[in-house]
Amino acid sequence: MENEQSKNNIQLRMKWKSRASSIANHSSKQPGMLSVLIKAGTDGKALARTLAALVPAIAAGVLGDAIIVSPQASSEIDAVGDAAGCHVLKGGDASMLKTALAQLRGEFVLFLPAGSVLETGWWDDAENFMHIADETAQAAFAYASNARGFSAVFVRLQAVLAGLTAAPLAAQGRILRRKSAEQAAVTGVVPPRCQGTLVILRARAFSN
Repeated sequence: MENEQSKNNIQLRMKWKSRASSIANHSSKQPGMLSVLIKAGTDGKALARTLAALVPAIAAGVLGDAIIVSPQASSEIDAVGDAAGCHVLKGGDASMLKTALAQLRGEFVLFLPAGSVLETGWWDDAENFMHIADETAQAAFAYASNARGFSAVFVRLQAVLAGLTAAPLAAQGRILRRKSAEQAAVTGVVPPRCQGTLVILRARAFSN
């Protein structure tokens, strides 16, 4: 089991770093390219699940780079970030968020919490959105939960309420134009709270 995990970590590192090196030769931001900012706690396994679901989008040429933001120090988060070749920033204030955004290359930024797993093919929906999005548009993924019993009822209620108030759950992720994210980053909230048309994509984000 340990050898298999090590193998997965190596594959993850190779895919991320290979893609990162291919864009390193371009000094300017890449129009239409998506970057991801992942907010992590201390659960390395949750972060690994989230990253694993993002890897195919790198091969598809939709996702260019990623950065991990962690409010507190965690050896697990550092280890997973290193395995994926992703920089880990410590902190949770507006200054840290601005620093993270400055290091990403994409014109659009996907904000995603560790533990949220996007279903296969999500990158197609994201790419379609980026092609039609105006300056203030934002997108979130459809919400899905692995919870059972009463917990399942509770999370479904949360999702319905979020839809009625046009305020997606953090687990649904959020895709924003870089400029919109930078303007809203003064609050330090991840994802930044922005005004604009909200599009709920067909692809689902699964969360426990």
